[in-house]
Amino acid sequence: MSGSRLVGLSKDVPGFRGMSAARVAACYRLYAAYCVETAQQISDSARKVTLLSMAQAWMKLAESVEREVPTIEDGELSQ
Repeated sequence: MSGSRLVGLSKDVPGFRGMSAARVAACYRLYAAYCVETAQQISDSARKVTLLSMAQAWMKLAESVEREVPTIEDGELSQ
């Protein structure tokens, strides 16, 4: 979406009182990164797979939260 910018930085995300959607998504991405980092440090393949699956789930949550933030495109508010 070139030419668009995110708005709603003051929009609260349910369950994250006072946190913006952008900040919540950033937290989710950090959780995902932690899962990947941990997976790289362990040798148990079953746990590795579990951690990488968790990382994917955190990334999907981050993307989901970001989709909920309205954008302004060409001067119009859209969701």
